[in-house]
Amino acid sequence: MSGQRGKLRRAQRRVDPVPRSERRLVRLAASTMTLSLNQGPGVLRQSDKSLLSHANRRHVDRNSPNTESPPVHYLHLIIAIICETIGTTALQASQQFTKLGPSLIVLVGYGASFYFMALALKVMPVGIVYAIWSGLGIVLIALIGLIVFGQRLDLPAMIGLGLVIAGILVIHLFSQTTQH
Repeated sequence: MSGQRGKLRRAQRRVDPVPRSERRLVRLAASTMTLSLNQGPGVLRQSDKSLLSHANRRHVDRNSPNTESPPVHYLHLIIAIICETIGTTALQASQQFTKLGPSLIVLVGYGASFYFMALALKVMPVGIVYAIWSGLGIVLIALIGLIVFGQRLDLPAMIGLGLVIAGILVIHLFSQTTQH
């Protein structure tokens, strides 16, 4: 019988995806949830939600390949920026909505942009999402304006775009509020 227990423990260790350092946090979250659920059906305090969010965010499955992939909300934000850039480029090409094709691209581009931005807002604060979305959109539109429409920028405009890029880098490299 003890041989069976040993095999079972070894098997549990192999498939247990929660690292030992995180088990205490998961137990704490479960115990506080139990306490809050005893207060009434469906009652989940904000502290319980933040503990579970922290436990889920810190959990890494060591058996899965490519554990270093970027979070999905950044992918949603990048797609939102690309859609917004396409919509704005089509806005220039629509000639004040007098051409049907580019006008439809404007509507679809902005609709998709807001949809994917809303997905990013599930995880990231609105100020950070909007700063990154608008900042990178400005830089991309300036590049497209130069390449596609031949719109030149003077030195102060280029310095301003450089400051926008610097601001986005500061947010990504030093801000602790990119996730909540």
